[in-house]
Amino acid sequence: MKTVQTTHPGATTAIVGPVRNTYTAKDYIDIKSLIINNTDTTSIGVKVYLWNGSTNYYILGSTSTFFKMGVGYSADIFEKTPFSYDGTYELKIYTDSGHTATSFLNYEIR
Repeated sequence: MKTVQTTHPGATTAIVGPVRNTYTAKDYIDIKSLIINNTDTTSIGVKVYLWNGSTNYYILGSTSTFFKMGVGYSADIFEKTPFSYDGTYELKIYTDSGHTATSFLNYEIR
């Protein structure tokens, strides 16, 4: 299993996990857990989505809305529910302007 820690400064998109097309459609990324921590001094907004090079597929939030997290809170995005996607996608996190977060992703490639 691989573990990746990523810092998310406000108004930027960060790839968590493998970069798109590093693997193929025959390879699957099995997410074991994705934890997002609010490391800011105020509430933050977060979006989590898969991207295939042209389209966003939202898991949390949407084009116009954010998932809101209070000060000092953490969110277990998949809550121990199995989640897999193929290597033609990448998993991304976006935080709203001026706010920071840290994520921890545990995954395996099969």
